[in-house]
Amino acid sequence: MEFSKNKNLIKQFLINRKGQTFIIVIIGIISNILTIIIPVIIGRYYQLVFHVNSRRVKSCFFLLF
Repeated sequence: MEFSKNKNLIKQFLINRKGQTFIIVIIGIISNILTIIIPVIIGRYYQLVFHVNSRRVKSCFFLLF
């Protein structure tokens, strides 16, 4: 019984704040994407500047592109 009450409360809370919920979800998605892309961009920069070939950079670049 307690679980269904809590579930309904959470659902009502999210429904009443649709705009804020949507913004929080979008910010979370952008944060996760940037967490992956920024280290890859830095690695590609060092690869270009110092002519270093790293397996880690190549594997990340393969996963993203």
